[in-house]
Amino acid sequence: MKNRYAFDILLLVLLGFICLIVFFDFIRLEKIYLFKDIGSDTINAVYPHLIHVSEYLRTEGIPRWSFAQGLGQNITNSGIDNPFNWLLYVLGKDRLAYGIIFVEIIKILITAWLCYRWLLVLFKNHFAALFGALAFSLSAYMIIGGSWYVHSWLCFKVILLLWAFEKGYRKQIWLWWSLAVFWSFDVNFIFIGQFFLLYLLFRLTVQDDEYSLKKHPSDNKGFSFNQRTNTFFGLLKPLFAYSILGVLMKAPLIGSMYYRIWDSPRLQEEFSATKQLFDAPFIESAMHYATVVLRTLGNDLIGNGSNFLGWKNYLEAPLFYFGIVSLLLIPQAFVFMQKRERIAFGLLILFWILVITFPYLRYAYYWFSGDYYKIAVSVFFPLSCLLCTSRAIAAFQQNRKIHVPILIITAVILILSACFAQLGVQEIVDTYFFQSIVFIIIGTCVLLILHKNKFQHKWSFYSLILLLSFELLIVNYQTVNNRHAVTRAELQQRIGYNDYTLEAVEFIKTNDRDFFRLSKRYSSSLSKNRSLNDGKAQGFFGTSSYSSFNQGHYVNFLTKMGVINEGEESQSRWILGLHQRPDLEKLVGLKYVFGDASIKKNGMIGVGLFGDKTLFKKPESMPLGFIYTKFFPQESFLRLNNEQKDCAILNAVVIPEEIGKDKRSYMERFTQPMSDNCFPADINKMQLEYFSNNKLLFSGNNPGGIFFTSIPYDIGWQAMVTCGEQQEKASIINVNFGFIGIPLANTCNETKIMLQYHPPYARIGLIIALFAWSTLAFLFYRNRKKKLI
Repeated sequence: MKNRYAFDILLLVLLGFICLIVFFDFIRLEKIYLFKDIGSDTINAVYPHLIHVSEYLRTEGIPRWSFAQGLGQNITNSGIDNPFNWLLYVLGKDRLAYGIIFVEIIKILITAWLCYRWLLVLFKNHFAALFGALAFSLSAYMIIGGSWYVHSWLCFKVILLLWAFEKGYRKQIWLWWSLAVFWSFDVNFIFIGQFFLLYLLFRLTVQDDEYSLKKHPSDNKGFSFNQRTNTFFGLLKPLFAYSILGVLMKAPLIGSMYYRIWDSPRLQEEFSATKQLFDAPFIESAMHYATVVLRTLGNDLIGNGSNFLGWKNYLEAPLFYFGIVSLLLIPQAFVFMQKRERIAFGLLILFWILVITFPYLRYAYYWFSGDYYKIAVSVFFPLSCLLCTSRAIAAFQQNRKIHVPILIITAVILILSACFAQLGVQEIVDTYFFQSIVFIIIGTCVLLILHKNKFQHKWSFYSLILLLSFELLIVNYQTVNNRHAVTRAELQQRIGYNDYTLEAVEFIKTNDRDFFRLSKRYSSSLSKNRSLNDGKAQGFFGTSSYSSFNQGHYVNFLTKMGVINEGEESQSRWILGLHQRPDLEKLVGLKYVFGDASIKKNGMIGVGLFGDKTLFKKPESMPLGFIYTKFFPQESFLRLNNEQKDCAILNAVVIPEEIGKDKRSYMERFTQPMSDNCFPADINKMQLEYFSNNKLLFSGNNPGGIFFTSIPYDIGWQAMVTCGEQQEKASIINVNFGFIGIPLANTCNETKIMLQYHPPYARIGLIIALFAWSTLAFLFYRNRKKKLI
């Protein structure tokens, strides 16, 4: 092809055609890219969050604090930096679901193009780059993981990072590296960073005379040791400088990201998975290794979606498939390599094989955060293998012949491995598909053998690429279209998040101007799994939440009150709410309950019928802000049973010993015996005059004590107390095991308390980021005459 961009166009045309067939029902919107099966996170977590952020941007601006997640949480750094999400935010909540599939296809196309450009810079061979880009962009993790959306975003970031590095290393253009670091610097950065360090060592080992330095004239085998050392240290300076620039560009979000992770229950000793993983067996089960083999040969050999029969589940099990054609070519690469290159490639592949074989090495790579393959190994192992495959194709175009005996041995090993793995899991869901895999192995061998002496001709490469394309199309068509997806008809009916909850919420907002929380006693999700994030999608505040990183202080409150079990990490992610503890619902201002006639009334009053569900109002509920005049020492409180705790906390604030000594001088200790009705006779209510997610204003009479609001404690909250004409900044303390408390030592008839939320270090971070982005813009302008792409 003579056209400079002919291979770019060919790649996008091939991918576009495959995507059109694979996603045809989704593209014509008969199906929506939301899944009811094991992928129900799309309906229960991601989709509600996208709707919530879209509405948040429309009504309040950049997200900071949200009362719709649990009892409230900082959501500043929760996908707002993802440019693909912005394509959905623009569509708005009513059309957002229809755009998801098109955004995912855009991710596939851009990731493929970046992968092509990365491999082209690396191997200087169009066919090798085209082959590798096709295989990775339609690999198992990109397609299956991409049906969870965030994992295709991870693939994009990894490929962008590798391409940006090669642009800097080969062409001395480091600007893209800063952007890659900006997008990659998130909760998964440590895993990406570990892989990049491994790749960096690999690259500095296999460099040759095509790279940035000239070959030493006295060294016929490549770079001398001194040259490699000089290259390495010369590389560190721009790499470090532009990495710092990329991190500074993200400065406004870093504080929120740090505290979101640090305060997360998953890092707390009582919820951490570390001890459990340390006690795990040295070797995995036979099912695990069988799953590794079968999920390398195909996506669905042991089941699709919720019907997956292998180790773990459909997403967290190994997702290693990147084309059988690609697998067959890996050993061929080692035939043509020089000794040093063979060692480098061999050690890279061996590293991942050891990580897969020995669970402790995998746990260590994940910093003992979980027992799965997602996020890291399912991306990095196939990517490392593709380097070998692309290297082999580059060698073929240099008139190297197929090594037929090694090819046949590779094919036999793959077929035998598949057969033994089948015995390991004892059941293959789709025998026809298994036979198809064997046929593809044999057919690929036949094609390669027929072309073993003709690979200098471009049509041999085109036939190989077409074979790969056909294989990827067949495998991924079954994967995508056998999943249980939401239909367009379901999305338009009065079911799911479009049910009568919307009318109930609108009724409350019209007739009750005060702050309220609502408990739904059923889930509106269309999936088989219950949704705990209905409030995000339907515009109300509740007490439940499903998130990988729920608000740590809220989880601490639930643990200390006995709502969830200490040490059960899953309960810290799936927070069911407070519906089993009615008195605690009163404490946090839950005023309404929505559900069917089976709800225990407990004195609740029906205020409206919406569809087949009834809206109830609780007769007693604490306001969002009130003043405690009595205290209960934390140490004594923890000795109470759950019923006693619920009663005591409605009447007295629980203060830790270390911060409570100076508060007790102006507060009375709670000594009233427990009774059937614990609701306080007198409530020192503070009127809520203004409310938004990030700013609240309370006013009322102040008898002295501790102002309490059922907002989870967070260092981003700031308080101002006004008494008459005197205004001063107030200190915020952590009371009731995780909520905001403000000591009010002096009485005042007319007191105003203003709470404002600013994400941690966001202001100084914004100044730093403006400087960093201005620097990047200047560098782009200064390098405008260079070939940046």
